[in-house]
Amino acid sequence: LLLYLIELKKSKLKEVKKIIIISDSLLTINTTTTWIHTWKAKNIIESKKNPDIIQILYDLIIKCKDEEINYELKHQESHLSKKTKNKKNDDIKFYIYLNETSDRLANLGCQI
Repeated sequence: LLLYLIELKKSKLKEVKKIIIISDSLLTINTTTTWIHTWKAKNIIESKKNPDIIQILYDLIIKCKDEEINYELKHQESHLSKKTKNKKNDDIKFYIYLNETSDRLANLGCQI
């Protein structure tokens, strides 16, 4: 997520109409959609784990709002349930591919 945020911060957000982020992390989704504004209002971001990442995320949320950029967070299970594995849905196959690719990129990032 941090690498994505860094690249997003460097990009020209004015050219973007909508950002869709697919994550297998409910923690990340809940932080972004539920908790972050309360933490900022109570001035307690610094007391959280990885406050630097949370602050970058908050700044990007505000920037998107200021520039009227829509964003959506979607949850995708990292380990698919038995019901999902049996389906031949192309969307599911694509999400599996994205999840596995994200895992490989994250592991490569850890090695740098």
